[in-house]
Amino acid sequence: MSNPTCTQQDLGQCALDGFLTDIKSLDMGLAAVTAVSGRFNLERFDPGLYPRAGVDCPPAIVRAVPSRQAEYLAGRWLSRQLCTKRNLAPVQVHSGAHRQPIWPSGWVGSISHTSTIALSCLAQSCEVGLLGLDLENWLAPEVAVKISDTIVDRQEARYLGMLGPCEQMLTLAFSAKESLFKAVFPQVGRYFDFDAARLVEVHLPSGCLVLRVMQDLSTSIRAGMLFEGYFQMWAGAVFTVIAHPPGALAHHQGEVPCLSGRLFKEAS
Repeated sequence: MSNPTCTQQDLGQCALDGFLTDIKSLDMGLAAVTAVSGRFNLERFDPGLYPRAGVDCPPAIVRAVPSRQAEYLAGRWLSRQLCTKRNLAPVQVHSGAHRQPIWPSGWVGSISHTSTIALSCLAQSCEVGLLGLDLENWLAPEVAVKISDTIVDRQEARYLGMLGPCEQMLTLAFSAKESLFKAVFPQVGRYFDFDAARLVEVHLPSGCLVLRVMQDLSTSIRAGMLFEGYFQMWAGAVFTVIAHPPGALAHHQGEVPCLSGRLFKEAS
């Protein structure tokens, strides 16, 4: 699979009086997944943009600080554009009890953001069973050293240390596990720690990675399952995506078709 790239599409260079700019489709090499990114400017944010954008502002966001209001608006506006792009009627992407986005029936998606960039992705559930997306700024070297033990185990640390700078590889692992959490949360329905999954494969040229679940998370997400992911490294950040085929959860053992067209074996 080719490394994900950004390509300019028909969403426009800017929106909402310049609050959102640099709006681009993200090509992840997966025809089933539609994704888009955009930069948002907190200085250009105003709560009055919500009704103009056609985005509901829930009570929890009304009470939030402006930065949270801005990132929520950016992510939900991009998500509405994706729904339109996939020929869905305009919908509100509301939040569940754990702040997870609630997508239209028959669809899966995910939203992520930093303090200036928002991403959203969407796919039909008949093509992608589980979908999670995460965007992270690179960790500072001193921060990476302090939190490394909470993100990866010794085996992961040794493996990642052979691939690149500690702070970048740790950020990649952090983001990949966050994407996995978002992908499986609809099945698991609870929080779990970083040691619930191990990053077992990273292929830098192709932007592919593999995570192994290390403990039973639910009746369908069991220890030994493998999840394939995709990533792209930017100048100041990395984004990761976990996209799992819809039939894979019913077949815990044997070969599971990956969305990239490859086959990989789940651990028994």
